[in-house]
Amino acid sequence: MNERLTNLGIEGTALVVRKVDEKGEITKEIAGEYSGQQLKELIGLIDELEVNLSILSRRAVNIKSFLTEKYDKEDRFPTISATLKGETHFFHTEKQFTEFCQQAEARYGHIEVDDGTGSNGQCEESHAETPQTEQTRPTCIIVRTDMSEVAGINRIAQILGETYYFMIKDYFRDWEENVAGQVLPTRFSLKLEEGEMRDIPNIPSIPRMIREYGSAGIEIKRFKGLGEMNPEELWSTTMDPCQRSMQRVTISEEPDDPAQYQIDIRETDRIFSILMGESVEQRRNFIETHATEVKNLDV
Repeated sequence: MNERLTNLGIEGTALVVRKVDEKGEITKEIAGEYSGQQLKELIGLIDELEVNLSILSRRAVNIKSFLTEKYDKEDRFPTISATLKGETHFFHTEKQFTEFCQQAEARYGHIEVDDGTGSNGQCEESHAETPQTEQTRPTCIIVRTDMSEVAGINRIAQILGETYYFMIKDYFRDWEENVAGQVLPTRFSLKLEEGEMRDIPNIPSIPRMIREYGSAGIEIKRFKGLGEMNPEELWSTTMDPCQRSMQRVTISEEPDDPAQYQIDIRETDRIFSILMGESVEQRRNFIETHATEVKNLDV
């Protein structure tokens, strides 16, 4: 549905991006104007960015602080986090993380690096069943998290900056007024086919406002299942052979290879069992791991 609304929204429209002066204030000069396929690709990038930031947020990372304070000289965001004594630290490289561990060991004594499954990064005595000596017993545990989604954030941020002249602070901009109460120019505007300009305050609002424009005059209904539809809607949307479309699902790309075919069948059954089974934890882990691979998700 989002793809359809996007296609409708970009038809005959263009996104206008205004320049920013040395003081960081938005000017009336145009930095770029994007329409058609280029605008559609931009919306796809922002959608992907939102998915990655959502995953990062579920790791209890403050998104605003992360995006505005944690980037390095090359505007790259850190991919490693480490929690020690309840405080989270971020690192761009393995070297930085190793140096942090060495500093912690010099300060607290013997440390242990945990993958995050068994500790909250608190300094404490070990209570393992296996006896440990004073030399091997960790006095401090560092919980490390490899944030794989940040690779996607870095890639998208680079494209947005180099191709579309976006800035990190554009993500958090809002409507602003001068002392007279007049609304100041926004960084983005949607130029409509008839020449009207609709201001857009920030990056997350771009896909939403374009889809809102594309949905004008369209009534959207969502049902949890076919049983919620009345007979007329069920016929017109699903049962009518003239309206419905059939899509083939291929289990294996190598059906002529018996061994590979059996492997693909077992893998399909495994994934189906995870997604439809009773284990909520397995299903959640699967969704979080593969969230960035999803396309055409209707939420």
